[in-house]
Amino acid sequence: MDLLFNKTMVVLVTIFAIILATDYILGTIVSKKNNLYSSDKGNEGLMKKFIAFILFTVVVLVIDFADMFDVPTIEQYLGIAKIAMPPVIVAYSRKELASIVANLSLIFEFDVGDFLSKTLSADQELQSKIRKLDNSKAKIIVLDNTLKQIEKDDEKGA
Repeated sequence: MDLLFNKTMVVLVTIFAIILATDYILGTIVSKKNNLYSSDKGNEGLMKKFIAFILFTVVVLVIDFADMFDVPTIEQYLGIAKIAMPPVIVAYSRKELASIVANLSLIFEFDVGDFLSKTLSADQELQSKIRKLDNSKAKIIVLDNTLKQIEKDDEKGA
């Protein structure tokens, strides 16, 4: 369980770091484009990102080292942390992805979120139509086989 957890956490923290770096780069581009590079909001957002990443990394390291040294007094807290960390990272990553989409919208000057939403919706609609078409083809094959069987039965009876 611990090995699986450690590998999962390494993957989640790596993905989280990539998302934070991407959001930071896009935020920098937006700041330069709109002359907001030294704004309080930008600095506050940057601090939140680094604090969150450092916090997640420290918690993962504490969990790993506590397991390695077999510290029994905080074992229950570590169990709770092991359960809570992945959903927290995923939830925070979702927030950062929304920030990335907002930054892309400012950079490209059109609603990237709306574009992605419509693209996904169109893809789902296309998949639905393909499934309906496949179901119709299957029904035609069944009806064709039934018709052939009826014709064979009629030939035998005649």
